[in-house]
Amino acid sequence: MSLHERVKGLMRHVPHPVAVITSTDISISTNGDPSAWRGATVSSFNTVTLDPTPIVSFNIKQLSSTYEAIKTSGLFNVHLFLCDQMGQKIAEKFARGNASSPFHRRDGTLASFARWRSDTVPAFRPNSPPIIQYFPKFQIRCRYLPEKAVEIGDHMVVFGEVEHVYDRLDGVGDTDVCLYYVNGRYAQGPLGFTHRH
Repeated sequence: MSLHERVKGLMRHVPHPVAVITSTDISISTNGDPSAWRGATVSSFNTVTLDPTPIVSFNIKQLSSTYEAIKTSGLFNVHLFLCDQMGQKIAEKFARGNASSPFHRRDGTLASFARWRSDTVPAFRPNSPPIIQYFPKFQIRCRYLPEKAVEIGDHMVVFGEVEHVYDRLDGVGDTDVCLYYVNGRYAQGPLGFTHRH
């Protein structure tokens, strides 16, 4: 078995957080038109540091249209979901790539979860990234740090400075966890917990 296969086999057993990254490609539209919205599901989202300013990171293919949107607008949203069917359904839509128009229904109309702004999450500027309207809401708005981006093989490690966190945690308990991916599939329930330290 090759080293590649051994690492891949090992990492299949490690739970990874599932996040959907959204951004607006302002080279296509400068006014936030849905035709310029881009999004991708990633399983590499992480916090890098909290001090002095929170910084997050994720990996994305260099040729991704979502990465292109991040570069043109300088902004992106990170969306996290609970381990439920709706969260999994949204993550699966964005895992198929932007050619499948994940923000739209088959008839071309916007999907019920796709928004440019909402009452709780305003669009600060025309290049604001689109919002996935989902409850409970776990969303992080970030400013892209291009000088920190790192090229690794066919991927980029993207870093973002957190500008704002939007969370609506009504009804979310201590044992509820965000959607994760392990052993080739999305989680069907929460991780096991031991006593807090």
